[in-house]
Amino acid sequence: GYVFDIAQTDGADLDLGPTAPDDVPDALAEHLHGYCHDQQITVEHRDGMPNGLAGYYRRSTDTITINASDSRGEQVATLAHELAHREDPELQVAHDRRDPRYYAHNLPDCEATAEAASHMIAALHHFDLTPSAAGYIGIYVRDDVDRLTALHERVCGIVDVISPPDKTPVVAPTALLAGEPIVTYDPADALGRLPDQVHGAAASRPSPVPVARPAVVVGARP
Repeated sequence: GYVFDIAQTDGADLDLGPTAPDDVPDALAEHLHGYCHDQQITVEHRDGMPNGLAGYYRRSTDTITINASDSRGEQVATLAHELAHREDPELQVAHDRRDPRYYAHNLPDCEATAEAASHMIAALHHFDLTPSAAGYIGIYVRDDVDRLTALHERVCGIVDVISPPDKTPVVAPTALLAGEPIVTYDPADALGRLPDQVHGAAASRPSPVPVARPAVVVGARP
C-alpha cells in the first residue's frame, strides 16, 4: 500500500500498547549478543527510525538494526525477535529458493512465530514479555489461539537453535515469573501462558501499519 515518510506526518505519537519491561536480565542480553558474536551477525543501533519501528533484519548482509531510542528492555526483546526471524527454517528455505515473496505472503505466521520465540527465549531467562508479545501476536493470528498452537514446533526449533538447553538456565516447570508459570521446554506447553493471553489481546494495541520495504528486509518489528 501507499505510505508516507514520517516527515510528512504530524500529530501526537500513537500509543503502540504495552512494551517490554526495562529491567532486562543481564544474562539474557549477554546471551543474545554472544550468539550474534559467535554467528558473526552484525548488530547496529540506529537513531531517527520511524515511531513504532523497533528494528528489522536484513538477510543479505546478516545485519540486525535496532532503534537506538528504545529502552534497553525493548532493544533486547527486538534483538530476540529479529534473531528468531534469522533462524526461522521457513524463511531460510525461502531464501535458499530465492523466493522474496514468501515473507510477504506468509507475514502473519512469520511474525507470530518470531514474537512467540522471543517470548520463550526471554522467559527462559526470567524476562516476562507476555503483555507486549500477546498483543503483537494477537494482531497477526487474529486472536486465533489454535493458529498459534500450530506454530509450536516451528517456534521450539528456533528456540533450540538460539537458546539450546545446555546454554540456558535450568528452570523448573513450577518456577514463577511475574506470579505465573514460566515457559518450559515441554513441547506440549512450549509457550507457557502465552496462548491463554493472546485471545483478545490485540485490542490493546493498534494494527501495525504496512511499510513498503525491499524484499531483502524481513521482520520489521513495529
